[in-house]
Amino acid sequence: MCHSLFMNNFNNNMMKYIRTYFLLFILLVALSCSLEKKEIYGKPVMPPEKILENGNTLWNYRNKYLRLSEDYVSLDTNFKFISKKEFLALVSTGKYLPLRLISKDSTCYQLYKVGTPKDEYVTTLLYTIGVFAYKNYLMEQQVLPSFNFTDIEGNRYNPETTKGKIIIFKCWFIHCKTCVEEMPMLNKMLETYKNRKDIIFTSLASDNKAELKKFLKKTEFKWATIPNQRDYLRNVLDIIAFPTYIIVNKKGIISKVIQGYKEMEIALADECQK
Repeated sequence: MCHSLFMNNFNNNMMKYIRTYFLLFILLVALSCSLEKKEIYGKPVMPPEKILENGNTLWNYRNKYLRLSEDYVSLDTNFKFISKKEFLALVSTGKYLPLRLISKDSTCYQLYKVGTPKDEYVTTLLYTIGVFAYKNYLMEQQVLPSFNFTDIEGNRYNPETTKGKIIIFKCWFIHCKTCVEEMPMLNKMLETYKNRKDIIFTSLASDNKAELKKFLKKTEFKWATIPNQRDYLRNVLDIIAFPTYIIVNKKGIISKVIQGYKEMEIALADECQK
């Protein structure tokens, strides 16, 4: 009887020890994986507190480091992998900063939960960055809505005339300062790809033909320009930020939707390699 009781107590104690050691082992493995992930992706390119200091610091970080249209590894606040769609959906709430991490092998962003910034513009800018990035992402991999354009020189653009070609649409209007400032770089891009007969560089402008002809006499812009596209831009494509670039692949599918020349240049180079 005493021997049986001793063995039962011994077995119970052993089970407790085993469970304890097992839990400790799991915790150590989890901690090791977490540290390993942090080590792989490294530190942030800038301390988040510095980025969120005010609207200017956030804007400078956005211009220098944020490339949310590109392919990248996306992590939640606990270094857990999540899809790009989940990541951008959370960024679009304005409650998270997409924090770029230093990584040798790939581009990586981690969600950083934002408190209440001292500068109200930080909140507005975070929300704007997120909403546009998520909206653009949702447009990708969709068929470009039905189109039949004629540029100011009389050239036609429709599914038949553009079949089997990559199309880059610049969405803009005359009084958009950034749209105009990027034109010299866009002209150089056209020269770079001048031997690629499978790429069409064109632009959708909300201004009318007469206004555009007057503007183009003073400002050189070598891309084909299609006038009177306010309705298509706003009501069909739902474009509300300018400039916006849309890259359509050879199958007529929207490959990338991007704000800004630099990201578009990278995206086009990637598309040309497919």
